[in-house]
Amino acid sequence: YASEDTLTLAMYNIHTWKTLSNPPYSPNKRLLPALYSLAESEESHHRFGRLFSTSFPHFDGNSTTNPLSSVPRTYFRGWNMSDFLPTPDFHTLINGSTFIASTCHAGDGNNKRMHHVRQLMEHFRVDNLGKCLHTKHIPEGIAIQTGGSTEMERLRFKREAMAKYKFYLAFENTNERGYVTEKVFDALYAGVVPVYLGSKVDCQALMPSAHSVIYVDDFDHDMSRLGEYLTYLTRNQTAYEAYREWRHDFDGHADSPLLTESWPCRLCNWVAQTHSNGRRNRIEKL
Repeated sequence: YASEDTLTLAMYNIHTWKTLSNPPYSPNKRLLPALYSLAESEESHHRFGRLFSTSFPHFDGNSTTNPLSSVPRTYFRGWNMSDFLPTPDFHTLINGSTFIASTCHAGDGNNKRMHHVRQLMEHFRVDNLGKCLHTKHIPEGIAIQTGGSTEMERLRFKREAMAKYKFYLAFENTNERGYVTEKVFDALYAGVVPVYLGSKVDCQALMPSAHSVIYVDDFDHDMSRLGEYLTYLTRNQTAYEAYREWRHDFDGHADSPLLTESWPCRLCNWVAQTHSNGRRNRIEKL
């Protein structure tokens, strides 16, 4: 059992409470014996705000992608250089982009990503390889294989499909601070240029280079202008390759504390700091 001499932390993924409680699935007790408890989720505050707001007050802290959470976290766990695909040759790449999404989100979410995809398709080639806006006629051999025996194998198939095109639309389903999912990293692993829709400031903080991603925000969400720029890059190898130059000497190091300090280490630091603050407050009250 937890004691003052042993700092213990109980972790709860709040989405598991759906099977343990009634709507709105807010836990009213902490089941694990520990000095401190923390609710964690990698999901969007925009999509799960009601669950978060009703659950979080029952815990000592929370860990989400929001930079204001007790222990901020990321989807991304850090670079694994062995997973990088070889940099595809510029001249072999299809002059277009892929978009891969299986959850289409009725109402389009606050990012209106499907709306942006449809608009861009009027000005630039986009092959949709997922369930959303699925392209019926794509080049032979491009379709994503789904028969992988492991998650990593299926992920490799996905990245290999991306690697046939010059661009990948890394469009988040939610635009909110800190919410940067695997999409943009998949394109970087595949060796192609990601076009990012989401929180630019948070995405930039995690990128290997200041010039590795094209941001929709830089075009004021004008898909016509973005389409013109992507078309320009398909015709200018030098300008395109500037977005992949980081690959030449990248060693996996990233300056962001969210990547250089592991999530478990940040959890331990939070517990130690929380305990220290609590003890200091108790002493001040005496």
